[in-house]
Amino acid sequence: MRRSSKRRNRSKGKLRNFIIFIIILPLISILIGVGIVKFIILPRTSINKDTKSENEEVIDDVNKDDVQSEKKEQDSKTEETDKEDNNREQEKITKVQAEGFDLYNIQIGSFNSKENAQVLLNQLNDKGLYGYLIKDKAYKVYVATFFNEEEAEEYKKEVKKTYKDSFTDRITVEDLILEYNKENEVVIKDFINLITIINNSYGEETSLWNSVIRGGDVSIVKEFMTNNTNNIRQELTGISDKVANKNFGEKINYIKENIKIREEIISGLNKNESVGQLYIKFNEGLFQYVNIFSK
Repeated sequence: MRRSSKRRNRSKGKLRNFIIFIIILPLISILIGVGIVKFIILPRTSINKDTKSENEEVIDDVNKDDVQSEKKEQDSKTEETDKEDNNREQEKITKVQAEGFDLYNIQIGSFNSKENAQVLLNQLNDKGLYGYLIKDKAYKVYVATFFNEEEAEEYKKEVKKTYKDSFTDRITVEDLILEYNKENEVVIKDFINLITIINNSYGEETSLWNSVIRGGDVSIVKEFMTNNTNNIRQELTGISDKVANKNFGEKINYIKENIKIREEIISGLNKNESVGQLYIKFNEGLFQYVNIFSK
């Protein structure tokens, strides 16, 4: 009986050990493994992922900042290049010319002394010829000036009846060469147009004046001078405020002075002043204008 009881106890012990080692311990190991994975490994993995994600975001931000910085730098360089190109364009000097003209003057005499020239002028006035002095290399005495050579030659025939030694002295007014940059491009075109208007005005008026001093209608020259002066003044008004170039400014001042001379002549015509004296003033104004081409 005792042996049977011992055998049963041994069998139970073996069964218990079997259950413990084969079933319970593996289950405990599994549970421990699950716990380690769940509470230790996975959280660390998550932290690593978050850290990696954060690092990647930082890298992305850095890359974006680098890209933006490079873009700004490139934009800045492009802007600087554009400014340099624009400045070069602004500073680029261009030349343009206003067409000159020829003046055909009936010359009576030439003197080194102004006093001697004045003596001849007084003689001309006594004979009904209206002479005026033009200072060149000497003091030249003229009695008429034309833009048209044929008209000059025709008038010279009449003068030769009194002064046989009179001749036609041609003066070539060279083209006016103007330099300008981009800033003055619009103004220069208007200025060239103004010079053309003045040239045409004097071309018309020289013919009319020489008709007047030979007994022609004064009202015609008065009408032409009034209209032409108004046109010159109007064209000048649109230019003078825009001129930034010093050289242009000086020429504009010459034209303003010329307008004053023209206005004085028109006023004299309205007051029926001496046609001969007004004709002398007209020619003096013409040669004052010519100075624009040489200054």
